Amino acid sequence: MNQFSLKPGLPSMEGERLLRIMLFSDNLKLVEDEGELKSLLVKRRKIAHAFRAYRKRGVVPAFISFFPFLFALGVTLENAFGDVGASATAHDLAIGLLVSWFPILILTSIIDWNSAPAALGPARLKLNNLIEAVRKALLDDNLRNTYMKQKHRTPDDFAWTAVLKEHNFSGKTGIFVASAGQGRVGGTMASRTLS
Repeated sequence: MNQFSLKPGLPSMEGERLLRIMLFSDNLKLVEDEGELKSLLVKRRKIAHAFRAYRKRGVVPAFISFFPFLFALGVTLENAFGDVGASATAHDLAIGLLVSWFPILILTSIIDWNSAPAALGPARLKLNNLIEAVRKALLDDNLRNTYMKQKHRTPDDFAWTAVLKEHNFSGKTGIFVASAGQGRVGGTMASRTLS
């Protein structure tokens, strides 16, 4: 979630509570919850599985394209150190050692690559759909009352849900509106929630 910037003007306290319920609640029933297949827990698992699939789709092509680099590095090292006994100097060895850490650097940066740029749109859509389902469930009186009873809370504890009706938490774009990078944008509601 930290990879996306939030819609400007969202009430931070209500947004944070909504995100916490979306991420950590196991008891909230959704409006379209028809058994276990459409529960919040199952939806979160499906989204996590989809995100792992997006990540693999981005890493595998980059990893495969790394093999020509390894081949070229091997040929270069062979040419540099092929005849070590003849007239090799310490400079050849130093350059070889300098270049030899490149594969490790590149491999670790590929593994850390979070998701393919093409997957950002579907990931944002999935997160927005899930948070919209949680918002609708909290606005449904029966589902909210059932959730309050399970959590042993009073209606005063959930008075904040009135803001979910009044403020534009949904809409065409949803809460998450644009890519913000690898979670390096400070001060967003999502980053404060998860930290």
